[in-house]
Amino acid sequence: MLLMQYLIEQKLVKTEQVVEALVEQLRSLPSSLEIVFDLNLLSKEAIFDVLAEQQISGTDFQCSAKKLGFWSEDIRDRIHLELVKRRLPLVQILVQRGYLSLQNLSPALNDYVERAGQVSPSAQGKVVVETSPLAIQVTPVGRPLLKLDSFLISEYADAFDTKFVLSMKSLLSLLHNEAKDGKAMASAFKLGLMESVVIRAAASFLGAVESESIADSLVKIFDQESNRLGSVEKVSLLEILEAGLALLNLHCQSLKRDCCEFDVAKDSEWLEKRERFWKISNHVQVAKPERAA
Repeated sequence: MLLMQYLIEQKLVKTEQVVEALVEQLRSLPSSLEIVFDLNLLSKEAIFDVLAEQQISGTDFQCSAKKLGFWSEDIRDRIHLELVKRRLPLVQILVQRGYLSLQNLSPALNDYVERAGQVSPSAQGKVVVETSPLAIQVTPVGRPLLKLDSFLISEYADAFDTKFVLSMKSLLSLLHNEAKDGKAMASAFKLGLMESVVIRAAASFLGAVESESIADSLVKIFDQESNRLGSVEKVSLLEILEAGLALLNLHCQSLKRDCCEFDVAKDSEWLEKRERFWKISNHVQVAKPERAA
């Protein structure tokens, strides 16, 4: 809802239009009973018993199923995942209803992301990324991949291909050529930080949690180098940035092709690259002590 509040404050949509979109979103969601039936989470006999209990007790489907001993955490999680898959994004509803234009959406989303992403060093000397409206969630390998919304994927892919990739390639070129201009390097790292924050938040908004966690790691690296050039060894820095770009590009292409991120658990080569990326990035994400003068 934070994004909706921002759009209302910027007078891009009206409160009543957001309420209409929320009502449509809620109406589009199936009930717990429908999901349980569609996914065969309970036998037909069990469903009948739960419905009979509902009539007697006047409670909802979940409470009745719990009372009869049919409910479980697995059923709850399966229902939650199905609701996530079927939920229509509010932005998509607003655009489809003609309340919000794509021309206004892109700059508004960029501005919202810049305000949402705040980077600050913690007292322990580690880099902490604050994204209160856009919480970071790391996807474990092997997690079921969700089909994501094609409308939002196109917005994410456009930001990734047109801005993020170009800034990363420019920075990698400077590093490979061992640029001596400190100001140019500092500027490139700050641009990389900004674009990584945008991609991280856009991935979070989309629901691409694996891409979000990779971008989050890059944000920390860029913030570390922006504050003190040379805090990460060049060889490690190059490997992290190249691997991060390759992994994000892999997921982006998979999103455009299959509407879900690439399942690295099914590809040993990419799984090895992913593990290598995390091993190195986690190792360098602790600020080195200042050298004595």
